[in-house]
Amino acid sequence: MAFIGSTLSLLETPEQEVARLAAAPEGSRSHFLSGLPVQVTGVPRGSLIELPAQFPENGRVVVVAYREHPYAPIDDGPRLRHHASWDVIVVASTDPRYPVGGFDLTISEAELVRGRIVEIQVTP
Repeated sequence: MAFIGSTLSLLETPEQEVARLAAAPEGSRSHFLSGLPVQVTGVPRGSLIELPAQFPENGRVVVVAYREHPYAPIDDGPRLRHHASWDVIVVASTDPRYPVGGFDLTISEAELVRGRIVEIQVTP
């Protein structure tokens, strides 16, 4: 929340989030995410989300987020825009490092919201 006519900001802006992610070392996951748009605008819980592929040759990974772990607030700074990590389960994968049913992962909310919602068609 920003107050009109004030420099006080209680919530990180989209631009501040991108700058924070981009400040990570080049080649890191956070730096990679800084160049991607936010595509998941709602709460990710229960959605099928294909994670962003930093190295597409490694394959695709689709997860379902089921448990949120909020980050502790930073002392005097604004609350992070995507302020949690999520426990996810892999439900589809072509990446041998992340097999379906192999194990749960913990993924940053910043990564989840830059993924792609996967829709499935169920026919009678």
